[in-house]
Amino acid sequence: MTYVFYGLVGIVLVLLETTLLPVWSMGDLTYDLLLPLVIFVSVFRPAREGIFVIIVFGILLDRLSGGRFGLYLTTYFWLFMGVKIAQGVIQVKNFPALMLISTFGVIFENFLFLGCAATVKPGLPSLDCVAGVVARQVLLAALTVPVLILVLKQLLPRWCQWRIGRFPDDQPFP
Repeated sequence: MTYVFYGLVGIVLVLLETTLLPVWSMGDLTYDLLLPLVIFVSVFRPAREGIFVIIVFGILLDRLSGGRFGLYLTTYFWLFMGVKIAQGVIQVKNFPALMLISTFGVIFENFLFLGCAATVKPGLPSLDCVAGVVARQVLLAALTVPVLILVLKQLLPRWCQWRIGRFPDDQPFP
C-alpha cells in the first residue's frame, strides 16, 4: 500500500517539524516540511492518492499547529490544485519546474499565514522582518525540495518492491 508509505514519510516529517526543529531554534528558518510530500503527490501520483494525503496531513497539522483550523488543509489543497492545473499547461516533472513550484508553495503558504494572522491581530510585523524570513525559507526550499522530491521518487518504487516481496498475496490498488 502506497498509503502506508505516505503515512510513514508524513509522520517522520511532522515529527521533525514539530519536535526537533523548534528545539534546534530553526523553526523560523525552515519551510513547512510537508510541502515536498504535497508537491510529490501532486506531480508524480494520481489525484486520488494526492487528495488522501493532503486531507490527512492537512488536518493533522491543523490540529497540531494551534492556529486556525483549516489553514494547512487550505494551503495544501490549493497548492495541489495549482500544480495539477499547471500540469495541463507546462511540463512540471523537471528540476527547474520543481524549484519554481517549491518557491511558489513557500511564498503562497507564508502569504496565507500572514493573511490569517492579520485577521486575528491587527498590526502586522515589519515588512523587513517578514521579507527576510520568507527569503531564507524560499532559498532553502528552492535548494532542498526538489532533492527531497527526487528521493521520494526513488523510495516509493523500492517500498512497493519490498512490500510485494514481503506480502505476495497482497494485491496493490488498481
